[in-house]
Amino acid sequence: MKTTNILILTFLAATLTLVSCEKNRTKPEPTHQKDIVRTITTDSYTAEFIYDEDTTLSRIDMQYHMAGNSSTGTVNFIWSNDRLDIENSSEGYTLKYSFTIENGRAAAMFSNERETPTATFEYDTEGHLSHITWTDEYKDTFTWKNGNMTAVSGTMDAEIGYGDIVNNTNLDFIHIISPGCLSQISYPYSSLIGLLGTSSANMPESESCYIDGYEALKITYSYNLDEDGRITAVDINSGGHKSTVKIGY
Repeated sequence: MKTTNILILTFLAATLTLVSCEKNRTKPEPTHQKDIVRTITTDSYTAEFIYDEDTTLSRIDMQYHMAGNSSTGTVNFIWSNDRLDIENSSEGYTLKYSFTIENGRAAAMFSNERETPTATFEYDTEGHLSHITWTDEYKDTFTWKNGNMTAVSGTMDAEIGYGDIVNNTNLDFIHIISPGCLSQISYPYSSLIGLLGTSSANMPESESCYIDGYEALKITYSYNLDEDGRITAVDINSGGHKSTVKIGY
């Protein structure tokens, strides 16, 4: 009888340990299908995001509509264990980029199949992007506070302010809809897909962008949410020019 009780207790202990381990997993849960960004529509283009079976971004189909003209383009993402190749094709040209990947983050970027890197990337102990060093030895430095990128200095200078809206979509789309310095960080699409370290915890409300030779650009962002708390539209005021970006799921 005692032997039976010991076996039962051992089984329960093992079961509780297994349940505890399951609850304490550190790997993030996959993005729920209904929360995956499918389309982004701006004044000048519509982007449709195509994913493979495990919700990894594989392609962006672009439809441009500027000044009464329309054209199309495609961005292909070709993943391997330690490398990402990006082919950005539009009518009449193709640009190619490659990223070497270490510990899930970009280590270096190569453009148009060159053998020397266009840029190399450094990160802090929390996985945030801290520096980008370019081929010409110019360096951008990134400042973080409370989980948000608050300043950039170097080839461009920016100050970014944040509100309470959580940045929790599967794509960090602020980096392609920003008309200022935040869009420069994404080139080509690296911040969009989270390849440049941990994203900001919140969505920005303001951005002051300074690029040599250009007048300082002041930008504000406001957000529209649906009943599930998802961002469905972003209202942008950039130097007095107002626009709305729509997000589809």
